[in-house]
Amino acid sequence: MYEESNHLETQFPWLKTHHDAIQNTSEYQRFLNTGRSTQICKKFCEEPMRKFHKAITQSMVDEINNSNVNWKAKLHDQFKELKFFEAEQMMGTIVEKDVYVQLPLKDIEILTDLPESFDPRDQWPQCKDVIDHTRDQSNCGSCWAHGTTEALNDRLCIKNGLTDLLSTADTTACCGFLQCFSMGCNGGQIGTPWSWFSTTGVVTGGDYGDNTTCFPYTMPQCAHHVASSTLPSCEDVTQNDPKCSKKCSGNTSLT
Repeated sequence: MYEESNHLETQFPWLKTHHDAIQNTSEYQRFLNTGRSTQICKKFCEEPMRKFHKAITQSMVDEINNSNVNWKAKLHDQFKELKFFEAEQMMGTIVEKDVYVQLPLKDIEILTDLPESFDPRDQWPQCKDVIDHTRDQSNCGSCWAHGTTEALNDRLCIKNGLTDLLSTADTTACCGFLQCFSMGCNGGQIGTPWSWFSTTGVVTGGDYGDNTTCFPYTMPQCAHHVASSTLPSCEDVTQNDPKCSKKCSGNTSLT
């Protein structure tokens, strides 16, 4: 195994450069466990292993800042060491043309008399706690469920005064492939949940450990690519996909 690993790293220098990052991955071990590692790597290593490159670099930031934009980009500490595969795990929205659902186009009114600044928390102070509540998808590609559920949460508060938190776990778990062409922590749609909200609804649910709501999130907040004295690293958080259920897992007295 060791000799085979060295042989591959000689053939593909990129593997040696990133050996510490990839040596424990299932893909790399699968290459080493075959008798045709070199042939397999020629096809699968060179381009796919690009996922271990940094997703955001200073050169990208410089390119933006050297272009004609009226804002400035910055390489935030939180994302300095972010790899492509880590970004992919977080960005769970499905955008492949063969599987995403195209919503109909609508004519909209173009507004020209816009204020210099706008803060919805000031505009609707009764909804400040809802709008200002920052959730964490943890070690799960459920951004599609977070974005849609939280947007619905804000809109219901603004429209009807609902201040309860809605469950991102419920959307992740129950707005599944048959219902929404979505796959939980493995990604999903951002268009189909809206029909699911209308026909099925979504229960209440706060952050991990919030047992005052029906279906709290199933994974704790974690530190995404930064050192933290209060939060565990997201790499150490076991992915615990929410499971769809007709019973409340948080406050079991709710029905």
